[in-house]
Amino acid sequence: MNISMAIDYLERYKNVKREAEDLEERIGSLRSKYGSAAAIRYSDMPKAHNNSDLSDFVAQLEEFEHKLFVKYEKLLGIEVDTYMTLDRLQDPDERYVLRAYYIDGLQWDQIALKVPCAERTVYDIRLRGLKSLAKIMQSDAEK
Repeated sequence: MNISMAIDYLERYKNVKREAEDLEERIGSLRSKYGSAAAIRYSDMPKAHNNSDLSDFVAQLEEFEHKLFVKYEKLLGIEVDTYMTLDRLQDPDERYVLRAYYIDGLQWDQIALKVPCAERTVYDIRLRGLKSLAKIMQSDAEK
């Protein structure tokens, strides 16, 4: 197993998180667009306002909220799986750097401050960690 497969494994979290954030934005957009009283179109006729606009909004909102729930379930599963796999790395710096970058989304300079070390050293730790992770994944695949 090569390093690119280890990177793909770690990138899964970022990808699903991005999809969940996109759904959250769509939900927010729907709420701001249709969720206010001003969005309901009223007629001059008594009891003749258009309820279909609001019911369509509620249906779309429920659909997006369900999709978001499913994404967060998937995200949680990936996060737990990734943490358990990273916990198998022997070097705590490798664990921290991979977790901080791929799961927490920290930048290289932020990670370097927390380790603490030079930013270039963080790149080296990341590479070592990816190689170690690839070996773990290879041994799992052979079982």
